[in-house]
Amino acid sequence: MKITRVETIVLQFPAERTIKDAIHTFGADRGGLVVKVHTDGDYAGAALAGWGYIFFGMVRNAAATLKAIVDNLLAPVMVGEDPHAIKLIRR
Repeated sequence: MKITRVETIVLQFPAERTIKDAIHTFGADRGGLVVKVHTDGDYAGAALAGWGYIFFGMVRNAAATLKAIVDNLLAPVMVGEDPHAIKLIRR
């Protein structure tokens, strides 16, 4: 099994909506990142994929910054590798 693609999706609040609680303000420049790792593995006729999510809450533009890091630095290293070889990929 090999990694075929790494997909990143930034989740943010709509630009016209700001949400506040007693301490925090959540706006369009704050949010989270979903990472989906696609493989060529086959299970019952469907390719396998793994999902991960991180929420940055109060850190401005953190999700967009991490997306750029994953897309430009990590994904090129991961594609073609065995998804089970986590320690090898991290080197």
